[in-house]
Amino acid sequence: MTRFLMPLRDSVALVHHAFDNANQGDLFIKKAPAATIADLVEALKTLFDAPEHPVEIIGWRHAEKHFETLASAQELASSEDMGDYYRILLDMRDLNYKPYFSEGAPETAQREDYHSHNTDRLDVAGVMDLLLTLPEVRAELAQANG
Repeated sequence: MTRFLMPLRDSVALVHHAFDNANQGDLFIKKAPAATIADLVEALKTLFDAPEHPVEIIGWRHAEKHFETLASAQELASSEDMGDYYRILLDMRDLNYKPYFSEGAPETAQREDYHSHNTDRLDVAGVMDLLLTLPEVRAELAQANG
């Protein structure tokens, strides 16, 4: 399973970016890296020097997803790539449904959803590097190392 990893500072930056750049109805998505849950576990075990700490793999739980999807191909077809962010524009279609029933939208077929399985993937070392930028993790490590 993969999950996006976004530190609080990036979440705050996303909100600031939206305040500075949004039009009414826009939705913003931060392009964040992801990691497998297994790599996250290994990174934490390594950082906290707990190589023998037991890990029980229980498999998927009810309603759990293999990966997180933040934007569909249809949403991305009408989005603006802003570098570190996607701006998903407000759907301003009128009641003329001809383009959607008989003409289609060929640009959608050339895209795929944006999800945690097809974004930049961090390995164990990358997850450790990210975790070491978090003040909470640094404080726990400092306390553990006395």
